[in-house]
Amino acid sequence: MKLWLQLVASAGRLPRFIAQAQAQCDSAANPGTQVTVSGSPHGALGDQHAAFLHCDAHDILHLMQQQVAGQGYDVYIMGNSLDPALHALRELLDIPVVSAFQVGCQVAMTLGDRIGVVATNPKFGLAYSRLVESYGLGPKLAGIGGLTVTRAADLDAAFDDRLVGARIVQEVEDACRPLVTTGADVLLVPGPIGTILAHQGVTRILGATLIDLYPTAVKIAEGIGYLARHRDMNTSRLGLYQSPSDESRREAARLYGFGGPIAGAGS
Repeated sequence: MKLWLQLVASAGRLPRFIAQAQAQCDSAANPGTQVTVSGSPHGALGDQHAAFLHCDAHDILHLMQQQVAGQGYDVYIMGNSLDPALHALRELLDIPVVSAFQVGCQVAMTLGDRIGVVATNPKFGLAYSRLVESYGLGPKLAGIGGLTVTRAADLDAAFDDRLVGARIVQEVEDACRPLVTTGADVLLVPGPIGTILAHQGVTRILGATLIDLYPTAVKIAEGIGYLARHRDMNTSRLGLYQSPSDESRREAARLYGFGGPIAGAGS
């Protein structure tokens, strides 16, 4: 099975994060499953800002057309927790598209009753509140804990420096304390910080279970890929994820450089 996991992080700014995410996904995957963890050309400028997220979504769609579509992948995993271009990917790809943050929230509901999310900064927290609500889990959100990171690229040193990593773990614990106090029994810490916690061996914070987002997404994607391949359970083309016509795709490819028909694809 072949899985593609897309991060919004450039190799120039977050090389250690990308490498560690790849290692953690490889360790979670079944034998025979190939996971490709891909960065993006310009990511990690600060996706809490809509302008940057819009540009990253454009990059993601180009990467999808150039490196994923028609290349034999079974499942596409959106690893960025803000779900950039998620609906467009589900419209355009003929394979299931999994959101790491969405499945993390759903798995949290299997392991606990109330979710706490730690955001890298307060503006991210606003986006997470809306996303959890859109997943139908708004009443289960105990709260959002905020850190003060404005540039994700500043976190990369924590993968080499254990003291920096330990300091981040303590900051996350401090952010989680009010969430656990208000009832959160499962925690999600998206992005590089969650990968740092896994690198540090953290699985629980103040007694609450920590969802390891990328390995969790890999395991869910393996199951979804099996169901798509062997039970014909794939993205519905009724309603929200109805695909554009081949004629519209050809016009999109001419105008935008992505979205063209996929060779050998079926809807």
